[in-house]
Amino acid sequence: MRIGCCTNMLATEGDSVGQWAIEEIAEYGYEYLDLPVAQMMELDETGFEKLKQRIQASGLDCEACNNLFPASLKITGPTVDLSAIRNYLDTAIRRVEELGAEVICFGSSGARNIPAGFPVSAAWEQMVSICCIIDEYVSPRGITIVIEPLNRGESNIVNSAAEGYELSRAADRESIQLLVDYYHLALENESVDIILKAGKAVRHCHISNPEGRSFPSGKDGEVYDDFFRALRKIGYTGRLSAEAFAKDFSREGREAFRFLKERTSLIESGEV
Repeated sequence: MRIGCCTNMLATEGDSVGQWAIEEIAEYGYEYLDLPVAQMMELDETGFEKLKQRIQASGLDCEACNNLFPASLKITGPTVDLSAIRNYLDTAIRRVEELGAEVICFGSSGARNIPAGFPVSAAWEQMVSICCIIDEYVSPRGITIVIEPLNRGESNIVNSAAEGYELSRAADRESIQLLVDYYHLALENESVDIILKAGKAVRHCHISNPEGRSFPSGKDGEVYDDFFRALRKIGYTGRLSAEAFAKDFSREGREAFRFLKERTSLIESGEV
């Protein structure tokens, strides 16, 4: 497994992308960047060009992106504006392509949360339709969208990996697949058996310690091993992004990379 790092939860005031951490992520040994689309869309073209240059100078590639839609762009409910969504995707997917990212995480709780009183079944159909629209933009570019289930504290639709898998099957597009995030899986008390069921549909993974959504460390012991073993059983050799908050990124970020690289290697080799 390749170990990367998301920057969205490392954002600071005036730097919603978390650009400040790019050089440190490279220094600590991470193998790729996982950057937020909605926050990159806040940059003007000059700012985006500077971001691309900064990424290139770091020596890392942005292989994955997260947070596809901003909360202001609703994709469920009575006020969905398909024209606005398409206009957004025109620029957003172009930027992702320019970065060279191969996978985009479709979490976006603020955008997808169902407004009060709106039928869940109708919102589900809207989610399916949006997935199909996204496919029009990403499929010709060879980019994969991975649906991210979000725990019930963050979202009121697609809360489990089982539901995320069901949504990907309902969309029935090769570009629409599944992300499994250990944090949400643990908060929803969902069995790792869903990984075995979804199999090759699992195309990207995120991880953090559910306690405070912090960076994993050696102090966590074997807590993630069943998760890693399930990924090994399906032959998963893709990316695993640490997506976490940090009080001291210099310490926590370094330790997380060492721990995740060592632990996943042991699991993959069958030593644990």
